[in-house]
Amino acid sequence: ANKEFVALYPYTGQTGDLSFSQGDLISVSKHDGEWWEGSVNGRTGMFPATYVTPKEDAAAAPSAAPATPVKESSSLKSASTKPVIGTVINPYTATGPEELSLAVGQLVAVSKQDGDWWEGTLQARGKKRASGRFPGAFVRLLPSPSESQVAKRAAHVSQQQQVSPGGASVLSMSGSQTTVVKVTALFDYEAANEDELTITRGNTISVHERGGSWWRGELNGKIGLFPSNYVQEMDIVGIVNPAQAWTSAIAPEALDSIKPDERKRQQAIHELISTEQTYVDALVMVTQCFRKPLMEKGILPEDKGNMVFTNISEIISGNSIFLRSLKDRQKDGTPFLIPLIGDLLSEQLPRLTSHVRFCSCQIRASSVLQELSASDEQFQQFEQECLKEKVGGGLPLQSFLLKPMQRVTKYPLLVQQILKYTPEDHTDYSNLVAAVELAQSLCAEVNEGVRMQENSDRLEWMQDHVVMPDLKEYFHFNSNTNCLGPRKILREGMISKVASGRELQGVLFNDFLLLAKPINSNPFAKAFGGDQEEKLTMYRHPYFLNEVLVKEASAD
Repeated sequence: ANKEFVALYPYTGQTGDLSFSQGDLISVSKHDGEWWEGSVNGRTGMFPATYVTPKEDAAAAPSAAPATPVKESSSLKSASTKPVIGTVINPYTATGPEELSLAVGQLVAVSKQDGDWWEGTLQARGKKRASGRFPGAFVRLLPSPSESQVAKRAAHVSQQQQVSPGGASVLSMSGSQTTVVKVTALFDYEAANEDELTITRGNTISVHERGGSWWRGELNGKIGLFPSNYVQEMDIVGIVNPAQAWTSAIAPEALDSIKPDERKRQQAIHELISTEQTYVDALVMVTQCFRKPLMEKGILPEDKGNMVFTNISEIISGNSIFLRSLKDRQKDGTPFLIPLIGDLLSEQLPRLTSHVRFCSCQIRASSVLQELSASDEQFQQFEQECLKEKVGGGLPLQSFLLKPMQRVTKYPLLVQQILKYTPEDHTDYSNLVAAVELAQSLCAEVNEGVRMQENSDRLEWMQDHVVMPDLKEYFHFNSNTNCLGPRKILREGMISKVASGRELQGVLFNDFLLLAKPINSNPFAKAFGGDQEEKLTMYRHPYFLNEVLVKEASAD
């Protein structure tokens, strides 16, 4: 049974976390280790255990926030000078000139962690950079570029670097292929000096030089410096296979000790994890850079917003938990090797069913976006601004809304690749076999949901556009049949009468055959395709299939 806890301090989480305010009552479903899972006001996610206390002990709670436990290993050590970015979780007022005052939500470039007191520089927009000491417990570190990302690029630093006529940085590959190196901004950054770039979350930046904590890049024709841990590298086709990126961080002698099949197995596992990270990041970007401004500015009414984005928040929550589990498994294994993954996949894949609803609604969402792009000036202006600022790499919103369907269809292939290099006597083999079946089942469930929704939409269209004047009783297309379950469209097309050669428009349902003729002259291709202006009328009473005798036509 869930146990109730009271929030001692406010917590603003990352993707998949549960954010809450001080005093909120949290229903905790899992309480193992430093990070627990719970829900508040219908929202579910992970949160640090030190931020809550049992309901019965709330009255005796302390008033100062503890340090947030680090969820992922950080490359920053107490003696390191490479800054990482932290976000302020509790306000602090400086008591001396050497200290730094903090406000909740501000970003700080942390240059040194020395016990309870850290040193850093305030990264507040529009403000002079102030530096000083502050309590480390009042700041939560944001994730820095991962070791796999660093290794991914390090393997190519020695490649010949060229500059295209437009000034964008490219890496020379085999043959004549070149690929622009790009990153996406995760946070806003206001330039404090003339040689820096001002970047906005969602911007796509072409990178010219990479090195240390400051990189040089180009945005909207301007070249300047920007903090490297404010951005995330984009997947770049042709530079490196993400499945092989992990090998570049392993010492050659250690890599040589791994058997070839096990090496391929590990590559397949790391590809699953790295592409899952990319997928979750893309969905988060959609909510932050598209959904949020569209809804907040009133460009997209709530009803249409719900149709376009459906339950994308549920997918982000579910897949963030999945991703967290994968990364935890990475940390639990020996360096660079993940011995078991099938059990985790078998546990997590059945929890990704929120994709069914989202994918089922994509035809309708696409229709809404097309309508807005054609007729809504505010939406058209928003699209132009996104294109100009290269939000999401300059790709349209609709391309990102296809990602959940693409990801679901990729899961069986990714898991099968792991299974392919797993020996039958391996401890993980049976769990991977089950995981493949679960991935295929999820894919089939999504496909069936899409088919059912498409069928339902077309039946509703027919209800409004097919006139049936001779029927004595009201007929509803989108309903259950007498004994065959929901009505389904099996086939549709042109039908020619043998005697007269007259062409009719026919629709074969799972319980009857309907013949109709157009009231106007629009072709059949549009008649059942959703044309709002088309009208048809019933040619004759429906032919119920249990009363029809079908014979093969004679050769003459």
